[in-house]
Amino acid sequence: VMSMSLPFLWSLVTLLTFAELNGEAGGLELQRQKRSANLQQPRMATERGNLVFLTGSAQNIEFRTGSLGKIKLNEEDLGECLHQIQKNKDDIIELKGSAIGLPQNISSQIYHLDSK
Repeated sequence: VMSMSLPFLWSLVTLLTFAELNGEAGGLELQRQKRSANLQQPRMATERGNLVFLTGSAQNIEFRTGSLGKIKLNEEDLGECLHQIQKNKDDIIELKGSAIGLPQNISSQIYHLDSK
């Protein structure tokens, strides 16, 4: 009886081992599916020493701060920079609008004023 149950036990252990390995392979496949499904999820990575933010094809990268928080890049406040850019843009639009009524040849007008 003992000699017959020993091969049975070895067969059972072998069968369970293969079943477990097959289950792990299925688990790895499930991990691969999850990983490929997560390609649309934003993530951070390093490439050649650089920090890289990766997003899905139609996703944005946003930084949000509290009411007194700032986003700085090399000690420059990006909020202040963007505010100055918008102010400069508004000033340029205003200058272009007010220049419409000016004569085309201002230097000749100045020459005529000097000659009087």
